[in-house]
Amino acid sequence: MFEIDSNTISVSQLTQKIKSVLEEDFSRIEVVGEISNFTAASSGHKYFTLKDSNAQISAVMWKSTNVSFPIENGMKVNAKGSISVYPPRGSYQLTVTSMRPQGVGDLYLAYEKLKKDLLELGYFSAENKKKWPIIPQRIGVSTSPTGAAIQDILSTLERRAPFAEVYVYPVMVQGNGSEKEIANAIIELDKLDLDVIIIGRGGGSIEDLWSYNTREVAEAIHNAKTPIVAGVGHETDTTIADLVADHRAPTPTGAAEIVSINTIDIIRQTLDENQLAMSNLINYSISNWKKEINSRFDRLKSSGIKGSLDMIKIQLDNSEKHLRRQMLLSLQNKKTHIQNYENVITKMNPALPLEKGYAMILKNGERVKATEILSKGDSVKIIRTNNENTAIIEG
Repeated sequence: MFEIDSNTISVSQLTQKIKSVLEEDFSRIEVVGEISNFTAASSGHKYFTLKDSNAQISAVMWKSTNVSFPIENGMKVNAKGSISVYPPRGSYQLTVTSMRPQGVGDLYLAYEKLKKDLLELGYFSAENKKKWPIIPQRIGVSTSPTGAAIQDILSTLERRAPFAEVYVYPVMVQGNGSEKEIANAIIELDKLDLDVIIIGRGGGSIEDLWSYNTREVAEAIHNAKTPIVAGVGHETDTTIADLVADHRAPTPTGAAEIVSINTIDIIRQTLDENQLAMSNLINYSISNWKKEINSRFDRLKSSGIKGSLDMIKIQLDNSEKHLRRQMLLSLQNKKTHIQNYENVITKMNPALPLEKGYAMILKNGERVKATEILSKGDSVKIIRTNNENTAIIEG
């Protein structure tokens, strides 16, 4: 028979004591280590190992915890959290509540490595850069649905390209999983037969912009058939997405301006060029006719028929003056027609009434042209020159 020592305890009791000590003494700690074995579960939870050269510890980050950068194996981080013990397995782990890269230097090293890899693959080659139409009719936009960037892009397109159809694909622009959303938005917009796509976001730290420095986003841009203009951050920020894109803009607003070269200005410039070409053609034709007439006159003059020739010369001079007057009159008429067309086009600009203080009402994305189609409870968008508001019809 074995005698039971009063000092003995059960496995459960021992584990419970260990759990109490560890969870009390290590309730708020910050651990420095390298991430390995990273797994993002379908539930949204994230599991990984933190290690250094001599030891390792399992770690978990629950779905409710967000970080501002994509987590990758090999990344050195500072992880804050607490130790938790799981009695059924007699194991312990670090429950992470927040995490940041150990140093910005590590992100720059990752940036330079990816940049070098993509450069060797030809992702930045000028030969791969695609061009979009001078006056794009279908424009895609992918950015955050909140914040200044989306408002700046849409207001610029409304002002400078009022006839264009704009397709917005909202995405997260930072945080874990945002790079997948951005890449997927590019893939989906690329299926819509658009003329050009704008991607971008406002400024921020290197951590904030990191989603645009990932291979996943770079590959989506490179593989797209549609030309892509990137406007990420401020002018001093250059991301991998900027380098792979078909054109880099300094800001989101700059991207919209580059895409929407003022439509009215283009039409006016085209009309001016046509008018100049027409004027040059008239002058060239008159000059050639005059040379031909003078040549024939000289030949007739040498034959001695002077009196008749003088009369013919007078008639020819009069004919030339008449022809020039008719040409100039025709040119003036065409110029008047051109001016009328320009006035009509300008008046058709939907942004013009907004500049005079009026507002545009949209219901389900369609412009409201008569109050009869509005009913109580309808949600409408009110667009003015510098802002947008949402309203509910009350009666």
